[in-house]
Amino acid sequence: MAYHIPADKALVGAGTVDPAAAVTAPAPDPSAGPSPQGPAALRMPPPEAHSGRTTAIAITSAAGVAVLITGFAAFTLPRARRRG
Repeated sequence: MAYHIPADKALVGAGTVDPAAAVTAPAPDPSAGPSPQGPAALRMPPPEAHSGRTTAIAITSAAGVAVLITGFAAFTLPRARRRG
């Protein structure tokens, strides 16, 4: 269940949800049949065709980070060993 709160919509939106009331509310009578309004039709957008571009960017970024970490370690570890 949700309740409308007369407050600033930027703070609470359209209202607040009461989970306890939602769980403890009596169930509708199944013998009464469907509601006159009925459920709204749900239309999902068609799935997007994924190209390999996102995967290529992720792999290239990961490889670049690995190269930077390896270069940083190759530069700093010998200097740290010399200093003791």
